[in-house]
Amino acid sequence: MAQAPDVKRSRRRRIIFIAAQAIFLYAFWLGLSGRTRPLELVMGLFAVALVVTMTSHVAESHHPEGSALPGTHPEQFRPFRLLMYFPWLLLQIVKANLEVAYLVLHPGHLNPVLVEFRTTLHSEASQVLLAHSITLTPGTITIDVHDGRYLVHAITPESAESLFQGHMQQRVQQIFGLDPEPPTEFTITRDPHEVHV
Repeated sequence: MAQAPDVKRSRRRRIIFIAAQAIFLYAFWLGLSGRTRPLELVMGLFAVALVVTMTSHVAESHHPEGSALPGTHPEQFRPFRLLMYFPWLLLQIVKANLEVAYLVLHPGHLNPVLVEFRTTLHSEASQVLLAHSITLTPGTITIDVHDGRYLVHAITPESAESLFQGHMQQRVQQIFGLDPEPPTEFTITRDPHEVHV
């Protein structure tokens, strides 16, 4: 029995997502480890396969009927955009590391805040990518994500402002075929009792 075109497209996108994830993880592992012996290469491949298998359910969120909320543009994963995103993210990590190093040397400038905002991303994969990208960037940590609302700890209000500008979210939106737009319902507080997530 022939499969419906939507099912075929969904399966093809899922395979592309998993393949892109595996290639990136293996290249990342090679770059960090510098291992080139055959046994080590095989062990690295095995580790990547294990991680991809354990996280493959994330790709399920790209089903054409389940990837977006009613009335919104459905998300469509674009592997090439993802490959372009990683160098940009690496640059942000380096810049944030320099800012954190400055704060370590000048602790008087530390002024931690809690940032709350709502994303316009809809699929599990896109929201997880944004959450991990925020956490990978020194100075900000994603504390919680629930129904599209993010709670982030930032070590300075300036770090919080960078989230408000939404450059990271907009780049993640491009990876998933959405029009770039900043986050909404943005609030900054120092009182944990004022958060809604």
